Formats: sequence, C-alpha cells, structure tokens
Amino acid sequence: MLSFFFDGKDLSQIADRQSAFLLKSAGFPVDVDELLAPSLAHKKLAPILPGHFNRRMTLLKEVLLASGLTPAQTEVWVSFEESFRGQVVSPQ
Repeated sequence: MLSFFFDGKDLSQIADRQSAFLLKSAGFPVDVDELLAPSLAHKKLAPILPGHFNRRMTLLKEVLLASGLTPAQTEVWVSFEESFRGQVVSPQ
C-alpha cells in the first residue's frame, strides 16, 4: 500500500531527512542545510490519501513497540507525527 511511494528512491536519504525534520520540529538542534515542510517534501509524490497515512501510522506504532518503547511513549510519538496529517494528506 505504501511501497510505491519509495520505488527508486534513496531510502537512507529519506530516513535521514525525516529524522532531521522530526528532531528539528521537536525543538532539537539539527545541522542540515535544507529541510522542507512536509507539504513541500511530498509535493512531487502521488497524492497521499487518508488510508496511506493511516497505514503508515499503524506501521509506526508496531515498529516503536517492537523497538522497546512503552505504549505511553509510543502514543506521544504517534500523536506528534499525527500533527502533520494536514500537511501530508492530499485534499480530496
């Protein structure tokens, strides 16, 4: 459901940019020349629909819990990322 968004893309670069963006958004100092707002970073992709975003959030929860975060820590992280929904999901 999500893999086509990443076909032919440099996954390590995507992960690095997303990590830097999230850290900066959470108030941590980040030494990256250019970070785009989510709406601009996703502009050239196929439309991201609510179902795509929902699936990503489900996968995120699973990964965070499997990585040892507590349910409470996971909910904080997921809520933080949920705050970007309006900037990422395409208007229908």
